[in-house]
Amino acid sequence: MIIYGITPDFTGDSFYRKTERILMAGIEILQYRDKTSSSSKFIEVARKLKGMCMDHGTLFYINDRIDLYPEIESDGVHVGKDDRDIGSIREQYPGILLGGSAYCDPDIAVNLQLKGANYIAFGSMYPTGTKKDYTLCNPEVIKSARPRIDIPIYAIGGISFSNVARIIDLNYDGIAVSSMLYSSQDPYADTLKLRSMI
Repeated sequence: MIIYGITPDFTGDSFYRKTERILMAGIEILQYRDKTSSSSKFIEVARKLKGMCMDHGTLFYINDRIDLYPEIESDGVHVGKDDRDIGSIREQYPGILLGGSAYCDPDIAVNLQLKGANYIAFGSMYPTGTKKDYTLCNPEVIKSARPRIDIPIYAIGGISFSNVARIIDLNYDGIAVSSMLYSSQDPYADTLKLRSMI
């Protein structure tokens, strides 16, 4: 099962230190998600994260900011329902990796797949402080979606050591985590702990 790390907003050097520790522990994907930085700062941070990910063999995505993609050239971009249509992104950038949020709706997931998504994210699985406007999603939604989806499916939202066991047997391809790792005092050890649990 894949560990998909998602950053918080950029906060300075500690942000890079924690990210480096998480990457050292061997996550497969990292997404830079930042809702507060200026475009110039976003580009600066994304370029640095891209280099860090390349050093560790980790795929690097940016969240939402397809307008900044030409300045960053990340491996991929993740988009939600309020972002640009994934089909138009696929047409403009045929080789880019694209992820899409399906929330709790298998029909959205199927549509994203048809438009060229490389993976689907379902959630929020549990209460989360990362997003203010989340809707709780039954973890077993995957059971109705999986027969219709041929691309990887990731569970996202509020996943922690105390609840991850409830979803690891539901045929997800990976879990996306943010505060679980970035709020840790030892993100390297906790990433390895998570790996041992999944």
